[in-house]
Amino acid sequence: MELDPESREMSDEIQVVDDVFPPRLFEQLAQFAARAEQAHNAQTSRRHRWTQFVAGLGRSRDFGAPARDGGGWCESLVAAGPDNLADISFLLEGLQAPPAIAEAWAILRALPPLEDNVPIACAYAGGAEDAGLPRSGERVNVFLNDRWPPAWGGETVFLGETGEILKSVQPRSNRAVIFPANARRSGRSVSNKSAQPLRTLAFRTRRRESQDFENLSQFLYRNGAMDCPHYVGTLHDHLLRTFRALEERGYRREVCLGGGLHAVYGTSLLQHSTLRHSDRALVRDRFGDAAENLAYLFSVLDRPRTLATPLNVHHETVLVEATDHQPPLALSRRDFEDLRWIECANLADQETLKDYPSLVALWNGAPT
Repeated sequence: MELDPESREMSDEIQVVDDVFPPRLFEQLAQFAARAEQAHNAQTSRRHRWTQFVAGLGRSRDFGAPARDGGGWCESLVAAGPDNLADISFLLEGLQAPPAIAEAWAILRALPPLEDNVPIACAYAGGAEDAGLPRSGERVNVFLNDRWPPAWGGETVFLGETGEILKSVQPRSNRAVIFPANARRSGRSVSNKSAQPLRTLAFRTRRRESQDFENLSQFLYRNGAMDCPHYVGTLHDHLLRTFRALEERGYRREVCLGGGLHAVYGTSLLQHSTLRHSDRALVRDRFGDAAENLAYLFSVLDRPRTLATPLNVHHETVLVEATDHQPPLALSRRDFEDLRWIECANLADQETLKDYPSLVALWNGAPT
């Protein structure tokens, strides 16, 4: 059966690279994966345990994910949950267990499909792979078993839109499979003839974005925004999505950066803050006065209500309500409009923009 153009394109994007790591490096990674599996089996019985080690924080988080069919397991080495957007490459160098991960990524990122990508998750996994959730970017899985006869099963099967098989990849020692993260796929069950579980090293990646995006991400990561849960993912992820929405629409640089920083001091609705008002000089030095001022104003306004319906609008100033029973603030018209655009991007990311018709109308207009 002839594939439709979309399925044919997807099939062409699935690449297999054999003997991807030198023998010494492969052996290091394989041994560590085997130890990770043993530790997993010792710590858990019927319940799947997803343990995440966050570099530099010195603690682990147990998300208590339920067991998947086939008893699979996954141990994340760095980064946060499945919605993480942070480039974790600078963390790989600091890993103590195992230090070979940084070397592994250096080899993988030189492969043509990954040359312009950054890693956003890295994990060891055991058992057949599930289909996962649709994501952007590319994934790469490397099989870490010393041997894997075809009779043991465990193939990764990639499917087209109508369920037809586009490609089936047999596990093989030191074989890498690179594919779009949103590819429809299924891990075939491992045969009971297998003498060991199927082990893989997996990276999830995204395209490298603008320099402002990457700088903002590192700043937020280093200042604890990944420790604050949010609507989808963490505060770090929400702030970057807000920045991206503004940048893609062509708003001025200070507005985009202000949007990417809008909750670092907390807001009227978000009590958790990663920075204090006493840290304003730190933010100004990194992102400029205009962007920092927008983030500061966003933290002291009784929003979104006062940005949707201000107290009074004059020719050059707008009177808005402040938080904590403080007196109203008189904003310049430009600051007021910039804050409204930031609020639009913020609410749109949380799927609550529809509750404010005046902001919906603004968001549907063109930036100025």
